[in-house]
Amino acid sequence: KRPLDLLEDLYDRESGLTGEGVWHNAHFGAAHLLAARRMGNGPVGKAIAEELRSSAKRLGDSLYDLNYDDGFRLRTASDIWKTPDAAVESGGERPGFYEPSRDRRCVSNAAAVIFYSLLNEDADDDRIGEMGETFLDLFFDEKLGRFRRGAVADGQEYWRSVDQAMAILACRRLGGDRAAAAAAAAATALRDDFGYRSGERPINHLGPFPGTRRRNSWHDAFAIYALALDGDVSDLVDMMRAAYESADNGLLAHQARDAGTSPYLGDGSAVHFSCTQAVWGAVGRATRGEGFETHDAAWRRFDAA
Repeated sequence: KRPLDLLEDLYDRESGLTGEGVWHNAHFGAAHLLAARRMGNGPVGKAIAEELRSSAKRLGDSLYDLNYDDGFRLRTASDIWKTPDAAVESGGERPGFYEPSRDRRCVSNAAAVIFYSLLNEDADDDRIGEMGETFLDLFFDEKLGRFRRGAVADGQEYWRSVDQAMAILACRRLGGDRAAAAAAAAATALRDDFGYRSGERPINHLGPFPGTRRRNSWHDAFAIYALALDGDVSDLVDMMRAAYESADNGLLAHQARDAGTSPYLGDGSAVHFSCTQAVWGAVGRATRGEGFETHDAAWRRFDAA
């Protein structure tokens, strides 16, 4: 019954939404459509695929109506879920993740571009044209050849490796000369500006207070995946495994062993997020599993537990 609990009721069937933010909903919608493509051609498979596509279309309509305003806003109150309160923090979550925000973030908009491009292919949704051009206008800095974290004029500019990586994936979906040039520039920025090349220690953050943001494997996983689509990243993969792989379970930790402690996580080298393991699994597939057999087996055990 609405309003739903923020921590317990993650899915609203009527709207198709899973929370009020763009990032998770965009990935959720894309997962529906990709799963539909894998269904068999028999009557049951076709029925399941149609239900998945219908659910994705419902989610796409709801997400657009809720959050799109010259780009996707980070999170908008919907009255479907309760407002953040003390129960959120006592449940181990940070209330700020659930509060409404008018910010426009590159990674969230890139995820939305990917979702709506798939929706265009599978459900004749034509909104991707508008979204694609707006995405490039808002986030790509043509002078620097980088994608900024927040939309132009939304505040102080800085750049993250994950912004470049997600923008590359979004631009590959958009196609066209402008998107291709932006993707190529972002890949160059990952190698030259952020240090994702053999023999260097990458950084995740450029801009005000450079180097103060703690590097983590969520950023690195997306960066390596984006670069793996166009070239050999075996040296980088070996370096990442050396920095993040946990000897006791074979999973890739959230923070490198030498990162120190975090005010929220404590020893981040002992913390393993399932979403990060999923991205590293994609890296393993993109690199044909070279060096990732241990992680794949560890993740399967973790997922089955």
